[in-house]
Amino acid sequence: MKHEYIQPGAQVLLDDHVWNIMGYYVAQAALQVTLILSTDKIVFGGDVVSEEFLKKVRRDFSKMLNNYVTVLINIL
Repeated sequence: MKHEYIQPGAQVLLDDHVWNIMGYYVAQAALQVTLILSTDKIVFGGDVVSEEFLKKVRRDFSKMLNNYVTVLINIL
C-alpha cells in the first residue's frame, strides 16, 4: 500500500477505496486460515488496524464464507 500512495497506511483516510481492497485481501487470508486450520481465533494488529477496517474485513469474510461452516465472529 505504501508504494501506491507513497505514504504510510496509518495516514490514509478510512474512507479511501484502498481500505475496501485491503479489507477484501485480509478477509481472504482469514478465510483460508479458518478453513485450513480451524482456528478458534485470528488476531489482527498493527497501526493500520482499526474498528472501521475490521468491519470491512468481517463483512467480506462473512460474504465469502457464505455459511459454508459455522464460525463465531467475536468482537474483542
